[in-house]
Amino acid sequence: MILTPDDYEPGLLISIYARRPHLVNRRARHGHPPTLEIPAETESPDSKIPGGAPLRIIAKSLPYLACALIQPDGEESGPIMIDTRRVTLMRIDSDYVAALVSFGREQMARAASAEMARLQAELEEAGQHDQSDPSEDGGGDPPQPISPAIDPTAFRPDDDQRHQHDEPNEA
Repeated sequence: MILTPDDYEPGLLISIYARRPHLVNRRARHGHPPTLEIPAETESPDSKIPGGAPLRIIAKSLPYLACALIQPDGEESGPIMIDTRRVTLMRIDSDYVAALVSFGREQMARAASAEMARLQAELEEAGQHDQSDPSEDGGGDPPQPISPAIDPTAFRPDDDQRHQHDEPNEA
């Protein structure tokens, strides 16, 4: 369903249906008649949003809408400012958004599962390497930590101050 400006309300789920060309009226120069031109596309926040991507209206101040882009994992990013003079918007159903989010979460779960399997294989391989004869890799001392140990008393969250390990103040 194509929307009119009267339909724009916070919370409404929308998508970009079409983009309108931005016409510029050029004045007559050197005896040439005035012309209408379509300038090279300038970067606008809505130019990077593919058609069909789900958006939720956060606020309106016509001709502008502040929208949140609904990500495949269901999280929202933004706000993205949309100039309603440059796009045609359509209403989308919550079922459409739910299907996209469900698909996105499934894909993310598969990717996370594959990453966990890869990490597990690396750990198993490293464990087999550690059990080998120390003389094979040159022996010597075990590897040292990259950073020194952190002193848990060095930070007091109650007053957000660091302890000073200097000499005590003399009164």
